Amino acid sequence: RGLAAGLKRARRRSERLLRPTMAALAARVGAAAAVAAVVAAVAMCGLPTAHAEATVPVYRLAQYDAGGEELGSRAAAVDLLATSARAAADGGIELPGSTAASLVGRRVVVLRVADASAALVQDVLDAKPGALLLVVPGELSSVSAPDLARWRALEVQLLTQRVATPVYFAVDDGEGGAGDVADTLARAFHDNVADNFQIAVAGSTPAAIKPLHARNLQAWLSGAAAEAGAAADGAEGAVGSEVEEEEEEEDEDDDEFADDDDEEEEEGADDEEDDEDDEEADDSALPTIAIVAHYDTFGASPHMPAGADSNGSGVAALLEIARLFSRLYSGVRMQGAYNMLFLLTAGGPHNFAGTRHWVEDVDSRVLDTVDFAVCLDALAGGEQLYMHTSKKEKTDAIKELFGAFRSMAARLDVPFEIVHKKINVTSDQLAWEHEHLALQRVVAMTFSSKREATPGLASTSIFDTVATVDAAVLERNVRFIAEALASIVYNTAEGAQGALVFSGSLGVDGNYMSAWLNALSAHPRSAAALRDPLNPVEDALFRELKGYGTDSHKQDFEIAGDEVVVYETAAPLTMTASRVKPVLFDLYLTLGVVAYLSVLFVLITGPSKFSLADVKAFFSAQKPKRA
Repeated sequence: RGLAAGLKRARRRSERLLRPTMAALAARVGAAAAVAAVVAAVAMCGLPTAHAEATVPVYRLAQYDAGGEELGSRAAAVDLLATSARAAADGGIELPGSTAASLVGRRVVVLRVADASAALVQDVLDAKPGALLLVVPGELSSVSAPDLARWRALEVQLLTQRVATPVYFAVDDGEGGAGDVADTLARAFHDNVADNFQIAVAGSTPAAIKPLHARNLQAWLSGAAAEAGAAADGAEGAVGSEVEEEEEEEDEDDDEFADDDDEEEEEGADDEEDDEDDEEADDSALPTIAIVAHYDTFGASPHMPAGADSNGSGVAALLEIARLFSRLYSGVRMQGAYNMLFLLTAGGPHNFAGTRHWVEDVDSRVLDTVDFAVCLDALAGGEQLYMHTSKKEKTDAIKELFGAFRSMAARLDVPFEIVHKKINVTSDQLAWEHEHLALQRVVAMTFSSKREATPGLASTSIFDTVATVDAAVLERNVRFIAEALASIVYNTAEGAQGALVFSGSLGVDGNYMSAWLNALSAHPRSAAALRDPLNPVEDALFRELKGYGTDSHKQDFEIAGDEVVVYETAAPLTMTASRVKPVLFDLYLTLGVVAYLSVLFVLITGPSKFSLADVKAFFSAQKPKRA
């Protein structure tokens, strides 16, 4: 009996000693089993906390310095939750669901350009979001002219201010991607749901491109021999020399150049040029007609295709005119009494840096042979065609030259107007490309469908696509310019009823120009993008020009860094949009796990043995001891 009693007391003592250890062990086993069960349940139910929804290319807003001022987007990396936004009734912006407006600094605001007003975008930027993603329509053929004008104004608004947060553009190609993300976030306002996507873009801090290299492309088409040039006596081939002689007799108060004080009196002012000290060209040299167009762009993002009309249409027109005159000059008897110079310049958005470099670097004897220059810029943006020039029709030579264009416009029924505007020599930015030539005393003009210039980095746009170009208007304008030039070259300007040159098998080829427009619009043409050795634009243009000229070469130069500093941006970057569960999902999941563990703990220890004190003791035992 004594032995039995001792064993019974020992068993009770063991139970008292082992009960806490067993309870703790059971709780740990239960917790592990609970976690495994929850993970298995989540995997089987297909409820991941995040998964990749879309991977799309995005283009960063340009970053550059102009006149010492920092402009464009100044940040790159993004890894934040996404949200949509709309204008609040009391001003500012409103975010969907229960997301507080104060959290916008930790959100990527996603907006469709079609739904975004300039005021809304500015309110978003003023709220200092984590980032801004603008979704651009992939097809613009059905977009109205007012909407395009509004979008271009928004683009200029972004380019002309300093934006401290990353700004990206994504193209909605209609196959999901950025478009679906924008639509899903827009529905958040109606469904009272927020934070559905995590937007991630890996980007490093861009570095300034110094120096920024650029390249002019040119080809010469030789005219008839010098002896044959004598047949052109009395023709417009003497424009340059006659203008110089007659302008020496003009009053000194007349000037084709203006400063800010007399800019308002441009239309009524006469023009006058100072005596020139340049070396006279050799008498035996043929006069030259220069056809000029700039081929590069800028736009909201350096690596987005831009500028189909401005100035893709001008480039296509120059190539077509070169093709037409190359065919004419292929026969010795058809060679005119003029050389033709075809010049494709770079740095157009940078104050026409390529044209300025060309006139400053070219041999003065070559410049002296340029009788007049025709610049081509945005030829398919409207029905009306304008000829911008700083020259007044005060000499017979200028009257005959401008008259040749007027008479041909009337004959071909082209709505045509000559706009006289003096050059503002005190401004850092010239209005038109021909003004660099006019400053060197060359008779020059720019043909454009724009009545007012949009100079500088705002001159091209990502919303200027092939869909917005009127191919019929481009073909009509090119034929008009080519026919007018032919009437000058062959001295038939006064014979208005004579046969037209470019018709039939020698007619203007609209398909050729459309093919070039499509090719140019398929690749970015900013100075930064053209640095890429894989960018085919420059090589393709030079090969084409070379095929139409008797002499061709490239001219490399540097765009002055003290005027505009452009920063390197990878193109394009990749945006990953991952669908994530709302915060409430994580809360509900946590509560479910706690409830499961509590039930499992009770089942293991038994209901009668369960007490809140044991639970408290268990969790207290898990806390790490402080040193």
